[in-house]
Amino acid sequence: MPNYLHTASGTLASSFSWSITAKSVSPGTEAATETAWAAGWAACFGLTAFKAEYAANVELTETSTSTATAMWKQSTITRTTHALPGTATQSLPYQTGFVVSLRTALATKFGRGRWFMPPTAVTSLDTGGFILSAAAAANLVLGLNAAFAAWAGSVNLVILHRLAPIGGGVAALSTTPVIGADLANKLVIQKRRADKSAIIRSEITV
Repeated sequence: MPNYLHTASGTLASSFSWSITAKSVSPGTEAATETAWAAGWAACFGLTAFKAEYAANVELTETSTSTATAMWKQSTITRTTHALPGTATQSLPYQTGFVVSLRTALATKFGRGRWFMPPTAVTSLDTGGFILSAAAAANLVLGLNAAFAAWAGSVNLVILHRLAPIGGGVAALSTTPVIGADLANKLVIQKRRADKSAIIRSEITV
């Protein structure tokens, strides 16, 4: 089956970007695989419960699928445009977000991948702050479940092993199928996101 490189991306406050990437070994053509990949993210970001956990200035704007060579280098590409913003009022900071962990049958770190999702809304926080509320996590899972359901049989996600680990077990440039995923309620930081945003400093009298 062909190798594919996938991207889902969007904007933050119309000024900065966010993106996640994935790889798959899927049965269809590039166009058919992109149709399924795009449908999954449209189902996710189009779900009312999921949208409610994102501010209106956080938006999904594009998905793409590229055919990859045996060395996993990009060749052709098919893109789909989207216009799917959230519905909440205020976003958390640019660099924050929750992580979706992708898991395989391998027990080591070589069998895992992750997506750093865009920042959720302030209302997604637990009552005491700091972490996602159980209700927000449940809503986000509903959206991601819709995406995975749309990909079933058409977008077979894999983890790519570019290098063979020292201890062996997997070959370089081999892949392992993704068989599970989960969402962490702890928010993490991606420093490079919106790293060009202007900083306004307030003077302190000393």
